[in-house]
Amino acid sequence: MKKKIGVYICQCGSNISDYVDVEKVKEAVSAEDIVLLSKITMFACADSTQKEIAADIEEQNLDGLVVASCSPKLHLHTFRNVADRAGLNPYNYVQVNIREQCSWAHSDKPADATEKAIKLVKAGIAKAKHSVALEKLKISSENTVIVVGAGIAGMRSAIELADMGSQVYLIEREHFVGGRTSQ
Repeated sequence: MKKKIGVYICQCGSNISDYVDVEKVKEAVSAEDIVLLSKITMFACADSTQKEIAADIEEQNLDGLVVASCSPKLHLHTFRNVADRAGLNPYNYVQVNIREQCSWAHSDKPADATEKAIKLVKAGIAKAKHSVALEKLKISSENTVIVVGAGIAGMRSAIELADMGSQVYLIEREHFVGGRTSQ
């Protein structure tokens, strides 16, 4: 079954659109056979745009989402949450950084910035096409800590960790504690 991908291209005010021809990017990615819809937004991270993206996911029954905007460091979790709220597996979302990697990196050559943006967004679409829905894992762990060295710092760390509820094992290679202070 062919995937249905939604692509959103952010202007980031004018941070992106002053250097990247977002209309040309939209036109190029709309031609991809699995792109069901593509839209240009002023600010993809705005609450109103997030609601629009969520509504599109639900109404169009999208199974992949690509947002071409700024750094994933800023908004990866923002758009994963949007996808999740709309019923799309959050790991079927791909963020493409066209602000830092295109408009800012090639501000002196808008045509090159645009061509690079097209290639990066198409790569994001390919990634979304081949992505497999992941599920969060719950891993249990023990609250146990080993502190190596029973000098002042090691003993202080052991006490602090024990006060926080950890089971602490204090290891010292000498036959006495205290490190250099005991000499």
